Amino acid sequence: MTIKQKIFMSLQEKYRLTHSFKLEDIRKAIWIAQNKNPKEFFNKQGYYMVAIIGYVEDKLLERSSKNTYYLTPRGAKYAHFPNETNKEIRESKKKFLANKNKAKHLFTNLN
Repeated sequence: MTIKQKIFMSLQEKYRLTHSFKLEDIRKAIWIAQNKNPKEFFNKQGYYMVAIIGYVEDKLLERSSKNTYYLTPRGAKYAHFPNETNKEIRESKKKFLANKNKAKHLFTNLN
């Protein structure tokens, strides 16, 4: 099981789909998934934010307001089926890039 999968299993067990949680809760889930002692946890930023932004971009987490996040259905699915979910993420990114390139092509043809 990967660290990322452990993070999402922890968030799903604790918050489900309907409960919001704070940035600190995500950082703590990362800390614990890395097999670090929860009693020694301190709320730090740094590279944790890079990972969290990636989770939001992949629509595994949704940011509802400053410092408030929700687990999306895709994030809950990732906890138990990471390979299948990663395939969905790749397909949606591929589709997004195809549409972006199509729009860019149409725009350049207008000029």
